[in-house]
Amino acid sequence: MGIRRDISDMLKKNRKILVATAGLLLGAGLLFAQGPGLRARGEFKPRFLGAGLGLTEDQKAKAKSIFGAAREQGKPVMEQLKSGHQAMAEAVKANDGARIKELADSQAALMSQLIAIRSQAMAQFYATLTPEQKAKADEFRNRVKERMEKRMSKRGQF
Repeated sequence: MGIRRDISDMLKKNRKILVATAGLLLGAGLLFAQGPGLRARGEFKPRFLGAGLGLTEDQKAKAKSIFGAAREQGKPVMEQLKSGHQAMAEAVKANDGARIKELADSQAALMSQLIAIRSQAMAQFYATLTPEQKAKADEFRNRVKERMEKRMSKRGQF
């Protein structure tokens, strides 16, 4: 009876490990399948910026040009991010710690490039605003920041 119990306990333990490993792989696969998000895919369009700022037609045209150029500048970086996400999913499945670290560093550098591209575009757009529009834009940004901080604190990340 003792041997059967030991075997049964060992099978239960192995089954738990197998289920946990499968869950981790599935979770990692789903995480990486989601991709980098709206901003990184270039689908985030700052349309909201014009709402309430009272942009002139000239400002709207400049904004469209500025953000369109930024989107084009970011496209090659986005392609690299996409292939990096696929490679990361493969490295996770292979449990290749060194490759995961290498890919994470590479992805971080690419995300940094996208942040710089977006920030430069925002700076160019901001420069087209009147002092009153800048004040409204700053107020809007502060409200968004406060809401984000509130959400993050609810999740326990702040």
